[in-house]
Amino acid sequence: MKHLKTIIVFLILFIIIILGLILFLLSSTKKNNEVKLEEAFTQANQMKEISKLEDYFYVKNCMDKYKMYSLDLYYLLKSENSNAINGADEYRQELIGIIPDFVKSSLGINSNNAYELAGLPDKQLRIDNIYKSMQTVNKVAYENETEIYAYVVESTLIDNSTYEKEKNTTILITDLNTLTFCIIPQSYITKNNLNLNEEDALKIYQDKTIPKNNYNGFNYNVSYKQEDVAKEYLERMKFNLRYDVEGAFDSLDEEYRKARFDNDIDLFREYIKNNGTKLLKATAKKYQLTEADNYNQYVVIDQNGKEYIFRETELMKYNIILDTYSIDLPEFLEKYNSGNEKSKVAMNISKFIEAINEKDYKYAYSKLADGFKQNYFKTEESFETYVKNNFFEDSELVSGSFSNQATTYIYKITIKDKETEELQEQNFIMQLGEGTDFEMSFEIKPGEE
Repeated sequence: MKHLKTIIVFLILFIIIILGLILFLLSSTKKNNEVKLEEAFTQANQMKEISKLEDYFYVKNCMDKYKMYSLDLYYLLKSENSNAINGADEYRQELIGIIPDFVKSSLGINSNNAYELAGLPDKQLRIDNIYKSMQTVNKVAYENETEIYAYVVESTLIDNSTYEKEKNTTILITDLNTLTFCIIPQSYITKNNLNLNEEDALKIYQDKTIPKNNYNGFNYNVSYKQEDVAKEYLERMKFNLRYDVEGAFDSLDEEYRKARFDNDIDLFREYIKNNGTKLLKATAKKYQLTEADNYNQYVVIDQNGKEYIFRETELMKYNIILDTYSIDLPEFLEKYNSGNEKSKVAMNISKFIEAINEKDYKYAYSKLADGFKQNYFKTEESFETYVKNNFFEDSELVSGSFSNQATTYIYKITIKDKETEELQEQNFIMQLGEGTDFEMSFEIKPGEE
């Protein structure tokens, strides 16, 4: 009996020890899981530059709506029509409808001061950088893969008259469950000294959802493609040509900028002056996408057949080449080096005509044979005058016949005016040099000297 009691005591102690170990292990596992969850929680909140097409276009569409609401109210308040001003409630509600309650409370926003405290100014807006952060409300929300995200949108605002630039930062919050968004304006960011550096954690939206109203919806179900990127790059280029010449100049490919404009922005301004009308009317009709080692290359072709080349290193980060003759592109070299003399002469004539279309008389003049210059065009200015009087303003090569006398090549080509479709024939005479170099002349018809 005594031994039995001893055994029972030992069993009870053993069970207590086992239970203690189990509780310890469970507690330790729980703590480890909490630490891991907290680490994941913090990592999810880190701001990272976007890399997906849909992120860019969702942000752009929401920012466009924010700007539209701001300007609707701005122009109404600016109006001298008292009846219109008195009836501005709908426009006030547009802007207020995309501002979250905690921002309204912090800034004291109401229907009378909404534009002043939260609206965008009447200026052009260009999105420069976008950073994304998951807004995890709590650990349970994180485990359930919350669909609320914050986008830090760094933009440039450009005055419509003076073209003066200023930086703007806006935080856009989206809820993919309700397909709604809200805006945290620059004024709130400034007042609260928010730290918005990349890789920092951003925890700014604590609600579990963004309540839907008549003004804060956005379309998530649109499928964006590479074609949309090509069109967007062309539109951004046109924006910079019109409103930010320095930005447009800086975005040019470095080798191209040196070859075409000698790194001189005044020469670039002259180029815009000569070609601005065509450039600003450009509409993307076709595009080609190829992958290189360090970039993706978009070739956008407009309604006139002009090519614009965008070398993309990251989404919305690219360098631009505005023609195909100033530098020898890899695809040109591959085709040129594998072609026969007829092909090479045709490609060089195409360069010459493209330069004339671009009003790049310096390049075209540099390709004329010295003897031909001496006889007909002693100066670049005289050549420019001749071209303006005898070539179409915007030409297209149609067809031709090729012949040669030893190493002198003759190409009789039909040229078409892209606007009027008028035709003219021209004889080009060419000698090929080392690599892709060449010199040429063309027929001067009676009465054209």
